[in-house]
Amino acid sequence: MAVNMTVDEAVDSMWPQRFEMLAWLNETLQTRFTKIEQVCTGAAYCQLMDCLFPGSLDLSRVRFQSSNMVDSIHNYSLLQAAFREVEVKRHVPVDALIVKNKVVALTFLLWFKTLFDKNNNGRKYHALEARGGQSMVPDSDAHSSQSSHQKLEIILKMKEPRKEKPRETSNRHAEEIVLISDDEDDVVDVTMEEKTDKMETMEIKRMEQTAVEEGKQWSSFNDNWLPFIRRYCSDNSADPPHSLAHPRDIVQACYQVPYCLYLYAGVELGGGQRTSVMLIGYFDQSSGVGVVKLLHTLQMSVDSDTTPDKDSVDTDARLLVETLKKFNIPLSNLAVFYCRVPHLAVTQFFVSHLQVYNSKLISLCGLPGMAGRACQAGLLPSFRCVVDLVRNIHCHYSTCPSVNDSLKEVFADTESYNPTHPLSKQCLFIINIVQKMANCWRDIVEYFKSLRQTEDIDRIRTHLMDHKTKLYFLFLSHALEPLRALQEQQQYGTVDVAVELELTSRLISSYTGSLLQPSVAKNFLRKRLPHLLSDEKLLPMSEVNIGSRARDFLWATATVDLGDKERRDFLQSAAGFYSSALRSLVNSVPEHLGDVALRNISKVLKHPENIKEYWLPRHVLIKMGTQLGAINTMSLKTRQELPDAYFSVLKTVKEEQMRGGGGHCWAKAGLRLPSNQDQLPNRQSSYCTC
Repeated sequence: MAVNMTVDEAVDSMWPQRFEMLAWLNETLQTRFTKIEQVCTGAAYCQLMDCLFPGSLDLSRVRFQSSNMVDSIHNYSLLQAAFREVEVKRHVPVDALIVKNKVVALTFLLWFKTLFDKNNNGRKYHALEARGGQSMVPDSDAHSSQSSHQKLEIILKMKEPRKEKPRETSNRHAEEIVLISDDEDDVVDVTMEEKTDKMETMEIKRMEQTAVEEGKQWSSFNDNWLPFIRRYCSDNSADPPHSLAHPRDIVQACYQVPYCLYLYAGVELGGGQRTSVMLIGYFDQSSGVGVVKLLHTLQMSVDSDTTPDKDSVDTDARLLVETLKKFNIPLSNLAVFYCRVPHLAVTQFFVSHLQVYNSKLISLCGLPGMAGRACQAGLLPSFRCVVDLVRNIHCHYSTCPSVNDSLKEVFADTESYNPTHPLSKQCLFIINIVQKMANCWRDIVEYFKSLRQTEDIDRIRTHLMDHKTKLYFLFLSHALEPLRALQEQQQYGTVDVAVELELTSRLISSYTGSLLQPSVAKNFLRKRLPHLLSDEKLLPMSEVNIGSRARDFLWATATVDLGDKERRDFLQSAAGFYSSALRSLVNSVPEHLGDVALRNISKVLKHPENIKEYWLPRHVLIKMGTQLGAINTMSLKTRQELPDAYFSVLKTVKEEQMRGGGGHCWAKAGLRLPSNQDQLPNRQSSYCTC
């Protein structure tokens, strides 16, 4: 069992500089971290647990070369399981860590250092060997690291700092680190300086001038183009995120290959202004990678929070089509449409207008907010009482000046909660609170039993002491967990359609297996027909997957406390949850895309360094091509040759890697797309490839 400590003990006892913590981490794990944010992938914590408590987790499952938020979420799930295994009593603030909150990251690292010191028995541990020589520095930071012959170490300056000449005022925020070379004993000071406001202003002006000079189409339709450039496209990176290509380049590409259209409505411009942003994604044949180009901005009725009427939305859809025509973009070659608007129902107007030019257009408009809608669809019909109880307890927590530690722990490190917002917008909050309450149920019950009687307290206490209520929470803590990964990706990750589709496939597969008979489940995954969710196709009520904790509770609870009718009603409610959530998910996924395409599309589009894992069978490739509509017009002979062409490319990639040419990138985004429904990314945000 682990020796635990309080958070205050870890933080308040000493607040060392972050460089000291990184130096300890680099020495312990034989790695090369230079920033606190690099530790936020969770891989380091997983290996520290393996060092402290061998066997607490499977180190081979840790994603050390983490490149996106999904990898981080996976790593933290392993860490939380390891905590439970060795009884470490500490909530992991995953939500804050995966978005690289520096304060939370340093606080958690400080606490973990204390945990390490109290449980370290001094055994020898070869960290680099244990993880197979893999680097832990995130891929996004690999290009900014020093050359391979130079070993990076963060040195804590314990002595008086050397006297130096006063620095310029513009560099007052510079951070200093110390590098030690393997080849010599010299210590080299390296100063990292922030870009000055003057440089940023010059870059914005340069970009504005570029936009005007490279074609006045960029700013001819409305006045929001340049405000959008100022707010979102002033990144001084070597590879500008906005990809200000001339429209002629985009038009030429769209005639040559099928393309994707992205529409983001309600993008904030500041000063109360909003706009809609049009992006074009396609495979760039000259560079051999997929790109996303910024095309234009539009002023639409869907940019506002209020629900527009049908006539206004129809006008918006016509404006979208007319804009594409003005740029001479071939609508017949439009293959995929992705739309993120505040009101999902209006997307059908856009789809209908675009399908006039291509009836086989694939609409991905149902993906944004999909996890939240499934959560709401599953909870409200059968478990509204759980939502109401969470709302009442949160109200007590927010208004009561003094609550006990158990209740504080329940609401610690959680998202803000607004009871006036729909449940679909607060899915992650509900998941976290339900799971935390299920884990400390007895303490919460005892707390409310200790309070003086009032009408509100009596209502909460009555629900908590009802065995049926506890059973609901135990079931939902299990049933909501598969939704978490998809919701966290959509809420905190960057827009990565392939990853979202893969997570959706896993979620649908999980819920299908929990509800349907095996033969029916297989058919449902293949065709996703709603009538297969009818009662006669379901598993017997006693076999519906309610989770081990809920099932153990059913067996351990006497009939006098939980009657036969209540048990039957609960099992029907559990089946209703799965059925309603599945219907919502199915309605959000394009019917063209079967389970094969959902599960494997990310493997084709984003090829990792270790390509052996993703060799797809011949029949899977052909089925994917059919579901995606990529080979429907090909002859039978050409279809049969498709797998050979794919395997030939893989062979070439592998040969390049063996020659030391590095990994191969199937898709590279020219523009970094946002995860937030209403806002494009700020310059300070971090992103992953779309």
